[in-house]
Order: sequence, then C-alpha cells, then structure tokens
Amino acid sequence: MRNSTVSKRRPLEVLCTACVLVFLVSACSPERDGAVDRLLMTEADPLTRSEADNSLIRELQRDVDQYREEVESALRAMGNLANAHRLLGMRFLDQRMYGPALEQFVAAADIQSENPTIFYYIGVAAGLHAQAATETREREIRLEQAERAYRRALELRPRNAPAAFGLAVLLAYELDRPEEALDYINRAIEIQQRNDRAHAVRAYVLTVLGRIEDAIRAYDQVIEHATDTETRNTARGLQQELRSQWP
Repeated sequence: MRNSTVSKRRPLEVLCTACVLVFLVSACSPERDGAVDRLLMTEADPLTRSEADNSLIRELQRDVDQYREEVESALRAMGNLANAHRLLGMRFLDQRMYGPALEQFVAAADIQSENPTIFYYIGVAAGLHAQAATETREREIRLEQAERAYRRALELRPRNAPAAFGLAVLLAYELDRPEEALDYINRAIEIQQRNDRAHAVRAYVLTVLGRIEDAIRAYDQVIEHATDTETRNTARGLQQELRSQWP
C-alpha cells in the first residue's frame, strides 16, 4: 500500500521539482547575469563575478530585478527622443530653417552616436547654415563642423555616396580644396556611377584644376546620365565653352 502511495505522488513531485527548476533558471537568466556582470564592471573598483563576494552579487541581482523595467523604459524613451529630433530636423530642413535643423541633428547624434545618416544631415545643415553667417569666423566654424560631420559619416559607412558627394561639394565650392574634392567625388561616382550631379561636380573640379580635356569628357557623362533636359543643355553649354578654350 505504501509503495502505491509513493507511486501516485511521484508525478506530482516531479512536476513540482520541474517548476522549481524553471524558477531557478529564470531567476538566473543570462539577461540577468549579464546585467549583474555589467554592474560589476562599473564598480569604483571593477570586478569580475569570480572576484565579487556573494553578498554583493545578491545585492546587484536585487537591483537588476527592481530596476530592469525602468531601465528598459528609459532606453525606449531615449530611442523615441532621437527619432523626434531626427524628424524635427528634417521638417526644419524642408522649411529651410538650417540653424534649428542643425541643432536637432546634433541632439540626435548625441543619442545615436554611430548613425552615419545623422552625421550626413549635420553636414548638410551646417554647410547651408554657414551661408547665413554674418562674420567670417562664424562661417568658418560652421564649415568646419560640416566637414567633420561628413568625414564621420564616411568613417561609419565608407561606401556612403551622399556623404562623399556632400564633402566633395563642400571642399570644391566652399573650402577651395579641389584636389581633395576630386578624391571624394570620384568615390561618390564609384558608388553611384549614373549620378549626373556627381559627374557635374567632377567636371567643375577638373576645370578648376586646369584639366580641361578631362572636364570635357566628364560633361559627356553628365549629358549621358542627366534625367532632365535643363541639366543636359546646361552641360552641353559648359562643354562647348571648354572646347572653345581647348587648343
């Protein structure tokens, strides 16, 4: 009779044991352990788990359990705030409010510091905002900011055609550094070979550098890839002007 009772209880005991194991596994989940490890790394004297005493680990585990949802909520809120800055920055750009747009993109970059597209738009906004500067040094500072932003965008994403194009335009038209501009406009064309605007900038840079024959050929590329008649006709006119100067 006793054996029968034990036999009947065993499934229930097994189930309870399984529940306890599940609880223990969830209480010591990789996510929780990882959070504790990160807290140990940021102690005044950084520790590994093997170096920490059990009382400290238990204290940190309680903190993780208590604040996990608040941490996740703060992360979500910060991501939403970055999106708000980006959206507002784009709206300001649409309205040609370049100073406020620049402020919003910089604020977004403070949150999403490895987003190459944000740095591209910082470059765009800073370059355009420089045109409104009333003092030479103010203009220089904004152009320097634009250059740094474009270069950062390219560091984060080397095959970034818009950033390469933007930096080339900045170097060629604003900073009077055509040799450097040629390197970046060539990079932009390598990525987007049918970009008529990039070929037009390349033709301009080659003209400034005195490479007239190369510039004439570059205008051929503008004409070939132009998506509108006005661009094509402008390129033909500039090309014809260069041919008249070419011996």
